[in-house]
Amino acid sequence: MSERRRPTLDELEGFRAGLAHALALRRREGTPDEEAERSLEEADRQLRAHRLTDAERTLVEIDRRLLHASPERELSEFPRGLVSYTPTDGPESPTPPEDDPLRNRLVLLRRLAALRASQGREVARILDTLAQAERALDAGDRTMAKRLGEAAHGELEAPSDRPPGHRTTERHREP
Repeated sequence: MSERRRPTLDELEGFRAGLAHALALRRREGTPDEEAERSLEEADRQLRAHRLTDAERTLVEIDRRLLHASPERELSEFPRGLVSYTPTDGPESPTPPEDDPLRNRLVLLRRLAALRASQGREVARILDTLAQAERALDAGDRTMAKRLGEAAHGELEAPSDRPPGHRTTERHREP
């Protein structure tokens, strides 16, 4: 079994900087840990003397102390990511346009259309469909906007009958 690699001076100084930051935050929050701060000073002396094994041991002890004092809590309310939120104006307030999931989906579909165009796909008809979807959304017809967006998405994801890099211009179209 191989022996564990010892950290370098640079790595230990980075570890020390992170712990110093955490201790400074605790002090600003009004919960200083003076014993840990004294231990950090000792680690500084050990690092300056190139006693890396001792410095590592001291820094690990400080880290454990800080972890014990304020353990990280696992987010469990939405463990698979954010699935909804309550607007700051309250649950009954209208969703601002920049937060509307359907509008954002249409923006992403436009970006996908731009990507497909850069790959040589003809996307004019798809862009027209997306424009219709946006007009429907602006008129308050979310059902129609969603249906049109899904149709455009289906066309964008459909396999192309053209080879990659093939471009069709307005002046010359293949029969």
